[in-house]
Amino acid sequence: MRKKLSFSLAVMSFMAFAMFASCQKDEEVVARFDATMEGFTSDGKTVLNGSDLYWVPGDRIEIFGTNSNYGTYEYETQVSGNVIPFNCVYGNAGEARYHAIYPASSADVNGRLVLPDVQQSPDGSLTGYPMYAESNNTFLDFKNLGGVLLLQLRHQGVSVSSIQVTANHNLSGTFTINYNNGKPTLTEVTGTNTVTLSLATPQDISTAKNFYISLPPNTFSFLQIKIYTTDGHMCTKTMYNGSVSITRSNITTIQLTGDNHLDFTANAGELPGLFSIAEGVKVHFASGNMQFTTQGTHAVVGGTANGTPNGTWRFAPNQYDYIGQGNANISSDYKGWIDLFGWGTSGWSGSGATAYMPYSTASGGASYGPRDGSDLTGTNANADWAVYNAISNAGNQPGQWRTLTKEEWMYMTTGRSDYDKKRGSGSVNGVGGHIFLPDNWQQPADCPVFVPGYSDDQSAWGPNTYTSTQWAKMEASGALFLPAAGQRSQQRVARVGTSGGYWSVTAHGNLNAVGPYILSVNPEGAGSDYDYYWNKPTGICVRPVRVAN
Repeated sequence: MRKKLSFSLAVMSFMAFAMFASCQKDEEVVARFDATMEGFTSDGKTVLNGSDLYWVPGDRIEIFGTNSNYGTYEYETQVSGNVIPFNCVYGNAGEARYHAIYPASSADVNGRLVLPDVQQSPDGSLTGYPMYAESNNTFLDFKNLGGVLLLQLRHQGVSVSSIQVTANHNLSGTFTINYNNGKPTLTEVTGTNTVTLSLATPQDISTAKNFYISLPPNTFSFLQIKIYTTDGHMCTKTMYNGSVSITRSNITTIQLTGDNHLDFTANAGELPGLFSIAEGVKVHFASGNMQFTTQGTHAVVGGTANGTPNGTWRFAPNQYDYIGQGNANISSDYKGWIDLFGWGTSGWSGSGATAYMPYSTASGGASYGPRDGSDLTGTNANADWAVYNAISNAGNQPGQWRTLTKEEWMYMTTGRSDYDKKRGSGSVNGVGGHIFLPDNWQQPADCPVFVPGYSDDQSAWGPNTYTSTQWAKMEASGALFLPAAGQRSQQRVARVGTSGGYWSVTAHGNLNAVGPYILSVNPEGAGSDYDYYWNKPTGICVRPVRVAN
């Protein structure tokens, strides 16, 4: 099967569109560039031969010249041969020396590479593989910027919908490009250590199937692969000690083709730990905080009777992930992810609230939640973010998750057996927050031993510190982490990394609702509380649960 390197024809460079309406400038317009591309070299495993790597009409490149000029150029019409013409569609590259990035959507205004945290693919094939060129003229010889992880999967009766990869180095985000002796190298600027391959068409792996994920070059001592299925299950494979190397222009293969290698019994989005929230009631917490984007569509309770609302809900890729200042962009047309929500903003209008959408920013508490001041339960349960909406990476069906009540939060944090030995503050992957241990905790032998308690300094997240690799082992043993993701007041975001809140579905009158307040200091001391009254318009986090079978 040929592996296309194309994004959608509709994808265009935002910055070029915003700055230029056409290819008209005072200086000479550079209307066309001719380009070739580099292939892959053998790594002794699996190789894409030359015919598998190619451009298609609609592909776009972003080209930067002198004087901060840049333009978007498109391969418009199918041609034969290896030299491909790219014609100007927006902006103007101006004068040489040129440097160019493919795809155009992966270039920022400073000419840096921006790798997406979600790679879209129709069927697992390679798409949007990043490349770079520098030239003193209008001929561009593109070089590969990264390598490829090839996953070969087989398991009888399983259909894969997406694959998430997490490592101990950044896999997505912004990178600078250094070009020496005709070979580019990448340097991390900012980003995340997770990338997801999202499949437009789910793939049956009853017979062996290849999945290609573009990754920046690095050697990973920790690599975790989560494979999600169409029936709401998942399989996790983690490599802690062996080094996995991704090198430029090469393909690294991981083969998981025997049924004994893959266990799909876990429910997608569930953490393995069991936590008591009431006498005789145990739950699994979600694998990350809820996040929302206005892009896409999703199902809701009531099915087609309530339509298919715009937007996509998901759990954050990791427990320690949060959006932070990006929440300041919250609006009905913002295309990025948000994770700080007003109370009862599931998108369900049946409670009588006027501020009920995930992106609502009304300032009055009476605009949110049931107008009679009741909880988000019973007849108002659909106002619970996790009840009403399908969560794309956690079963993708509505009604599978819910948010805790005030009483359940209090039982888990201050009421269950040995609760004081199973909670404390700390940092995970450099992110501060609160750590909770499951009912039947067993400390991993090769991780720092968990120390109950809290820091005396609100600016310090002691006494526990875990790397992403160490936390993967803690999480596999059941540990829960609630990051201090900050809080939002309308479009103002504050205290990111120093504090944060988590909603319950319990109201406190018309204007307030209840939820834990996350600080580094003792929650039973001044200024912090697991039974905290939040004003309903305040944007804070949601971490759902699912009752254990």
